[in-house]
Amino acid sequence: MEDKEILEAAKKALETALNEFVQNYTEAEAQAIKEDLDRIDQALKSIQNVQTVTDANCCAYSTI
Repeated sequence: MEDKEILEAAKKALETALNEFVQNYTEAEAQAIKEDLDRIDQALKSIQNVQTVTDANCCAYSTI
């Protein structure tokens, strides 16, 4: 999935920014990055859920 790859790359970039350059951010900016990471994690979980359901439906139809 293309969106999944984009989200994973964004997550990695934000984690790097937060971990390596935290001293460059105000508390509010660091908090905003953490909130972005939370939203990305939620989106990745949603994508995984859709993928799980899609895979299950694919297999269910192949046994009919």
